[in-house]
Amino acid sequence: MMKRLLVLLLFPVTASATIYRWPDVAPPCNTATLQACIYAVGSGDTVQVQTSSTIDLSGALYLYIDRPLSLVAAPGYRPTMPIGATISAFANPGAGVNWNVVIDGFTVPDGAVIVQATCATWMSPHARPYPPSDPASRCATTAAAT
Repeated sequence: MMKRLLVLLLFPVTASATIYRWPDVAPPCNTATLQACIYAVGSGDTVQVQTSSTIDLSGALYLYIDRPLSLVAAPGYRPTMPIGATISAFANPGAGVNWNVVIDGFTVPDGAVIVQATCATWMSPHARPYPPSDPASRCATTAAAT
């Protein structure tokens, strides 16, 4: 049984966002791959994937999200990842920096969605980034699969 996927990594972002569609004829998402579109959009933007086909990852086994953005199925579409593929989001904004990631509407058969967040800057393998009692060193993270 396939489950619908919704993943949220919540750190409030105040910048205004632009909605882009992929595939599209307009820049920046007039790219051959969804990964290229993700790399081309700005922080806080939304990429609506308007296909119900299996996403072509050009031989890769993952989509990588390295900035705050929303990656969602466009209304009426249901994109599917290749069997065994992963959607991976990694956030290392540092303490007190706002960050959002939304992933919604994808089918991920026998794959995974990985969301990693850290709010610290490590100085050495033996140093702690902040005292545990420092509220600025805490992150708020929410992840849900539906």
